[in-house]
Amino acid sequence: MPTRDPSASSSRHLALQADIRAVLSVAMRAGELLCRAGAESAVVEESVEGIARAYGVRGCWCSATVTHIITTVDDPDIPLPFTVVRGVRSRTMDFQRLVAVDTVIARIKEGSIPLAEAATEMKLAAGAKRPFGVAMRILIMLVVTASTALLLGGSPLDAAVSAGGTLITLLLTETLTSRGILAMVRAFVGGLVTAALTITLVALRLPVQELLAIAGSIMILLPGALMVTSTREGIAGDLQSSTARGLEALLTGAVIASGLGLAIIVGQQLGVGLSVTPLASPLVNLPVQVASAGVAVVFFALSNYAPPRVFMAAGAVGALSWLIYLIMRGPFHSPDLMATFVAALIVGLIGWMLARWQRVPLVTHVIPSAYPLLPGILLVRAMLALVQGQNSDGLGLFAQTLFISLMIALGVALGNLAASVLARASDPAVRRLRALPLPLFGARSG
Repeated sequence: MPTRDPSASSSRHLALQADIRAVLSVAMRAGELLCRAGAESAVVEESVEGIARAYGVRGCWCSATVTHIITTVDDPDIPLPFTVVRGVRSRTMDFQRLVAVDTVIARIKEGSIPLAEAATEMKLAAGAKRPFGVAMRILIMLVVTASTALLLGGSPLDAAVSAGGTLITLLLTETLTSRGILAMVRAFVGGLVTAALTITLVALRLPVQELLAIAGSIMILLPGALMVTSTREGIAGDLQSSTARGLEALLTGAVIASGLGLAIIVGQQLGVGLSVTPLASPLVNLPVQVASAGVAVVFFALSNYAPPRVFMAAGAVGALSWLIYLIMRGPFHSPDLMATFVAALIVGLIGWMLARWQRVPLVTHVIPSAYPLLPGILLVRAMLALVQGQNSDGLGLFAQTLFISLMIALGVALGNLAASVLARASDPAVRRLRALPLPLFGARSG
């Protein structure tokens, strides 16, 4: 009876482990890129495990959080399981990279990229050249903030003040970023500069609606993406990532509010006060506000490097959701929480369908489309009330700000859930829709 050669078995195990490590190198790189670009933890985990399965690795399990990715392989053909850990040091919303990496992952799962070429394809996706530089991105953000002031019912002067505050803020934050200053400090500076500029214009007796001018500038600083992602992950049962993102969102909001509060206190000491009076109605000029919402969403998505087919579709959904919000708040006099929830539900429902149709990550649609719903005015009113000694009103407005943020996130999450249920019930119809040759919102080929 022939005996098994131990050295041959050991060599086979070593070769298999080398292959598995090569697969995990590609999978972990993909997971890291997704996490850094703003993907949810569940998406990162599914992608890492999917790449491993595509290349024949068995017993792969991945756990991802906002700061690290852990992957363990317990393949029956290797003597012992082993674990790979990779840290994620920075995260910046980047829809171009998100779509590019997601496309490579989809091709790997389809079997069209050999393992020998996978690392190169992933490197090309990660290193794709930005469509524009820092100066152009600043101009895009100015359009976002000016449009934000208009969609909230502000005048052209309010839009100009918002854009001016944003310009100063972005120039300062770019300088701070280049010097390695923490993101929380940059958020504080943003709130401080925005309020200080508005206070200066009020002191010059210019006809500025201070609430709208400040809100237009700070909306781009608010952690809306974190709130939406945190709630979606909480609903999905990923409590660790959900808690981490939720805490980061709360801290960011508090830091922005602190910057606003400091500027307001200094203004009061100098004899310049701001009005805390709320707007009589959010509905001022429906066509202008809805059009401004669409423009704000398009340029907000573009500022995060979204492809044209994504930001045009997101702009349409954002304008529709803002139209629904204004109609519910105006003619129908619905409570703010209810109007926000229904509008966010529309964002989640249509955004999920568009993301599936275009075969892009879900966040590229729902995060920009929900932008007009962020509670910028409430945050400003809360800080003004606290600074003016109206503590109960201020705390109540802070609570309302938190509830509005949760309504946005919950509406988007439930809209996604409803869309997925409808899609499972109508898969043939979805496939026919995806095949339609619509160049503006067209699906990805392949």
